[in-house]
Amino acid sequence: MTFLELENPIEVTTSDGHDGLAIICMDYGVHLNTAWIVILTDGRIKHYTSEQIKVARNYTFNLGMNIGQA
Repeated sequence: MTFLELENPIEVTTSDGHDGLAIICMDYGVHLNTAWIVILTDGRIKHYTSEQIKVARNYTFNLGMNIGQA
C-alpha cells in the first residue's frame, strides 16, 4: 500500500454532489481502487474511490473548463 499526504490539497467534486479538498491518496495496488480522503466544505471527512471524484475547476492547469471560457 502506498500512502501519500498531499502537500497541496486538490479541489474536487464528489459523485454525491459535494465539493471538498482531497488531502490523502491511498493506493492499495492493482486489485483495489485508489482511495482519496476528502475534507468536504461542511467539515466532514470522507473517503472516495477514484471513480467517485473529479478535479474541480483549476485555472492554472485549465482543468474542468471549456476552451474559450474564463
